[in-house]
Amino acid sequence: MWKKTINILGAATLFASLFLIPSINEAQEQKPANSEVRSYPKDTYNKLGFTSVEQSLKNFKKVHNNGVSLPNDFEKKLPFKVTHSFGRMENDKSVRLEFLNPTSNDLLVLQISEEKEFFPKSDSEKVSKLKNGTTYFHNLDSKGVYTFRFKNDGLGYVLMADRNNHLELSDFENIATLITKQR
Repeated sequence: MWKKTINILGAATLFASLFLIPSINEAQEQKPANSEVRSYPKDTYNKLGFTSVEQSLKNFKKVHNNGVSLPNDFEKKLPFKVTHSFGRMENDKSVRLEFLNPTSNDLLVLQISEEKEFFPKSDSEKVSKLKNGTTYFHNLDSKGVYTFRFKNDGLGYVLMADRNNHLELSDFENIATLITKQR
């Protein structure tokens, strides 16, 4: 089961890094002088089945009877200015949240599932602990995708970003700390 989850996460991450971000860049090169270009990512995400982060979290709670608590100002605490955020359920197993800024090419993916769906540590991952004692795994793969995983209150969390986002390990640690403080 965990191999399937890895394949799904890998394919989704590869899709975002190879197709979504370059498409956003192309759209920006053709953008009109007004701010209407901001609708471009929303249209793309809606076609892919994404809705709002809030609606996606409600759907996850409905399916799993386990709510996800993110700080009210979560997006403002991310290490880049979030201009768009989207979410969707992934085969009723997990919820995928994406926070992005097409202008700066920043994209952070947060995948949340029940802990039983959380796959074991891979050989390529390093293990460390947050200051609050939460164990996490992290890795930079050969395609340049950073993965940061941890468990909290019966849920598994996976943060992903490609290396073009300028995110450091400390940024992932800060985001994980924000999430683990919520419960």
